[in-house]
Amino acid sequence: RMIEAPADWTHDVVVGKAPDVLTEVAESRGADLLVLGLRSHGMVDRALGDETSIQVMRSSVVPVLATDQYIGNPSVIVVATDCTASSNRAVCAAAELLGTSGTLFLVYVDPSAGVLSTADEMLVADGVASRFRRLIACLRLSSQVTAEPIVLTGQTVNVIEDFANQVDADLIAAGSRGRGGLERLFLGSVSTGLVRDCRRPVLIAPAAVGLVAPKN
Repeated sequence: RMIEAPADWTHDVVVGKAPDVLTEVAESRGADLLVLGLRSHGMVDRALGDETSIQVMRSSVVPVLATDQYIGNPSVIVVATDCTASSNRAVCAAAELLGTSGTLFLVYVDPSAGVLSTADEMLVADGVASRFRRLIACLRLSSQVTAEPIVLTGQTVNVIEDFANQVDADLIAAGSRGRGGLERLFLGSVSTGLVRDCRRPVLIAPAAVGLVAPKN
């Protein structure tokens, strides 16, 4: 779908490696969001790491939205969160995209399901829900926005995708590991899986300086 660009939009042509140039320009201009077109890649491309969206997400300090479709004003967003600083930033970025109305699902997938006792699993769920409630309170959402904490079990990427399909989400959001040292070499298995496998727009957010995960 084509849209008419506002008169104050600017454009530049820059020579260089796309991931490096995009992240440098976004950071230098203080961008709030970096938007990329999303396309499918073959196994060889993945093996060589030749996926621009993944490479940009590995190093960007700005949240990155990858999409192959027009999403307009999203009204339903699913955030895959593990209560880390980066996933909390993903929640904040998703809330901003949601605007003044809609539904925000904060989904935690419990990796210990089937390992812990039922009582311990209930404690995990209660603890995560408590963190979510504190995070939601900090967002100061519009009264027209509904934020729902959800705790699920299973393989994370599949569970998140299935839930997004169930609620017909316009967008899936998640956090990345960060950009320093070895972490920069890996986006994270969940984030990578969402970008590669989900058939919905995906927003990946790095941790912001000074943004920390809520404590118990």
